[in-house]
Amino acid sequence: MTPVEQVLEQARSSPASELPELIGMLAHAQAVALSRLAQPAPSGVSAMAVPDKLVDIDEAAQKLGVGRDYLYRHARQLGFSRRVGRKLLFSTVGMEEWIRWGKAV
Repeated sequence: MTPVEQVLEQARSSPASELPELIGMLAHAQAVALSRLAQPAPSGVSAMAVPDKLVDIDEAAQKLGVGRDYLYRHARQLGFSRRVGRKLLFSTVGMEEWIRWGKAV
């Protein structure tokens, strides 16, 4: 079974309560994939030269120029946000992509 088939099976068989976390993980994967497609690596350099990193809400708010309250209220609409337990984290690659496409607030 391919990784995509495994994810589809997980989406079909997971309890509804686990689907928001799965959707968040898929959004994160999409942001990473889009950022890799949007910016080809220079010749001779690995595509993963700039690894993705999850940062806390303070660092994300500073990078995006918004308040913590805004990020908490809009986390579900931001494809680069991810809940890990009670902690809200943000993908640096996803934020860069969001800014690059002019979607930053």
